[in-house]
Amino acid sequence: MKKSINCLFSLFVAIVGLSIVPNLTLVAQSGSGSGHVSYHQLFSTESQGKDGSVVQQSMTRGTVVGNEADNPFHLTTQTCSGTNILSSKGQPIESCGSCDGVDADGDIWWLTYHNGTDGSNTWKIIGGTGKYKKMTGGGTTTPMAASADGKMLTISFEGTWKM
Repeated sequence: MKKSINCLFSLFVAIVGLSIVPNLTLVAQSGSGSGHVSYHQLFSTESQGKDGSVVQQSMTRGTVVGNEADNPFHLTTQTCSGTNILSSKGQPIESCGSCDGVDADGDIWWLTYHNGTDGSNTWKIIGGTGKYKKMTGGGTTTPMAASADGKMLTISFEGTWKM
């Protein structure tokens, strides 16, 4: 009986002790970096805009290559879905969409992008799972190369993030 009381008392002390220890939080990791993504088009549909422009809805898939060893996006696969507005001569006017990235561990991160009429090309992280769960950040992109038929595209990116 005394042994049982001692065990219960020890358990009680352990529980009380754990409850008064402050919660430990992980230190957020901040970073910045750059790299490039090479995309290939999975499918695309086009329709005519009222003003003669072309509305192109497409889905692409690519691989992210980060320039830094600690770049969390390095070698993730990315699938993007978006809408491009092209002039009647096929020149890009504006585009907007979203992408998901999946790393080797199966963790996922999501971003939105906007390529504006003023040449500003921005991206913003909107969430994720696993190690990317509370990730925030964003940056800019620059087109590097595209195939003549528009089915292949490579962009460079740079930005900052906090995990």
